Amino acid sequence: MDYALSATVPFMWADVSANVVTDPATVRRSSSVNGLGDIVLMPLMLNYNVSSNLNVNFRTGIYAPPAITRWGAWLTRARISGPSSQRWA
Repeated sequence: MDYALSATVPFMWADVSANVVTDPATVRRSSSVNGLGDIVLMPLMLNYNVSSNLNVNFRTGIYAPPAITRWGAWLTRARISGPSSQRWA
C-alpha cells in the first residue's frame, strides 16, 4: 500500500470574447481575467498494487477558493470567465 499527498495552486490568465446574437442585434462581450484559481488539496491518496497489471487507488480532494475578497463585485458584474469558482467543494 502506497500513500501520497498533493497540493495544486493554479494561476490563470484568459482573454475571452463572444458574440451574443439576439433577434434585433448582435452584442459583443469580452472579459480579461487573471489570478489564482481554486486550490486543490489532496491530503489522502492511497494506492494498492493488486497485480503487475492492476492498481486500485482512492483519493479524497478539497477544492478551496483562494479568497473571496471581491464577492459583491463578482455577483453584480457579468463575466464570461473567472479564475475561481468562489466556492468550497
